[in-house]
Amino acid sequence: MSESELRELFERQALLVRRLEGELELLTARIRIVEHNLPVMLAFVDAGERYRFHNEAYRRGFGLSAEQIDGRTMREVLGESVYAGIADRVRQALSGTCVSYERTFAGTRQIRVHLVPCFDELRAVVGFYSLLIDLQAVAEAGSTPANTAEPIAPLDPAEDAPELHKGAVAKAQAAWRAATERIKSAIRNDEFVLYYQAIKDLATEVPPFHSIFVREVEEERNMVSPGAFFALAEEYGLMSELDRWVVCGVLGWMSARKRERADWRPSLYSINLSRDTIGDPYFPEFVQAQVAQSDLPAEALCFEFQESDVAALPVDSAELVRNLQSLGCRTMLGGFGRVRVSVEILKEMRFDFLKIDGSVVFNILRSEASVSKMRSIVRLAHTVGINTVAELVENPETVVKLRELEVDYAQGAAIAPVLPLHAIN
Repeated sequence: MSESELRELFERQALLVRRLEGELELLTARIRIVEHNLPVMLAFVDAGERYRFHNEAYRRGFGLSAEQIDGRTMREVLGESVYAGIADRVRQALSGTCVSYERTFAGTRQIRVHLVPCFDELRAVVGFYSLLIDLQAVAEAGSTPANTAEPIAPLDPAEDAPELHKGAVAKAQAAWRAATERIKSAIRNDEFVLYYQAIKDLATEVPPFHSIFVREVEEERNMVSPGAFFALAEEYGLMSELDRWVVCGVLGWMSARKRERADWRPSLYSINLSRDTIGDPYFPEFVQAQVAQSDLPAEALCFEFQESDVAALPVDSAELVRNLQSLGCRTMLGGFGRVRVSVEILKEMRFDFLKIDGSVVFNILRSEASVSKMRSIVRLAHTVGINTVAELVENPETVVKLRELEVDYAQGAAIAPVLPLHAIN
């Protein structure tokens, strides 16, 4: 290699180092924001149930030092009695299932807990994010104007006097306004990226439809923890707006493909619906208007309802299923079998597809009980004329077992990766 070539190589390497240093500095600044200012208690727990990250609100909320949390197990940090009460939920999260529940904190505060699984490039679970949101502070915040965007005051487990809440209320008001404006701004400014994962027909090997995912740009750049943004959007009642953005985004992408290729034909695209949208009586009209405007068939859209949401809103769910199907859209019931097999739901609402929860699929190679549960679900679905979809299919052995159990479709890392929507051929 000549001297000039060496010099050019060194210059390129120096430029790369400077660029990486700049990116690292930006990332470090973003991490500091999450650590010190995010108005929720946030922690990351690895697959061995050890804490690998926590923010200041989490640390102060439990009244512990960083040394008392970092690298320690959940059992050590939370204590035997608390850990015993959440152990099943922790196992669910580590099996790849998002978990949400409420519990009392410090004897007086009601909190909502979100456990959001984190996957590696091969879709294996490497841990989960734990978000704890103070429901009382949010409820007390209301919509009173505030001029600052300070974080919610950290909780002191040793205090239960009313004075504790006075400062938290004012700060929660500011945090509530800041968070809602941030979410609305992201929706207005299209700060999201659409992804898809193919769902394959196990009989024909053809992927007849695709499951749609959405990520916020900050998450896409790994600047904030995956799932954190959407947990906040759900908490502040803005998921319905985001669902509408996804519908517009998918239809817009299909319209663009149709303009590019006259012979292009859409397949089926499955969009998850939030509980907020299920309770929105104007959503069917919105879908109808968007489909008409795009000049695309409504049959290209499938809307996925989570079983827990359907159980919570049975009347709204039944009406929305009927209205969407009357437009020509397909419907899917997701998360089925996570807790129990809801025979009534399948009989009362004629979904087109039934997605079997990943916690059942994940264990069919390990547990006869899971095999029996899977067999019962498939038999029940086929009896009422519903096709079954298995999610979180992670290896070829599971695919073989699913065929043996007569499951119709499969989705997961063993089937296809999660890719940007524009990558669909």
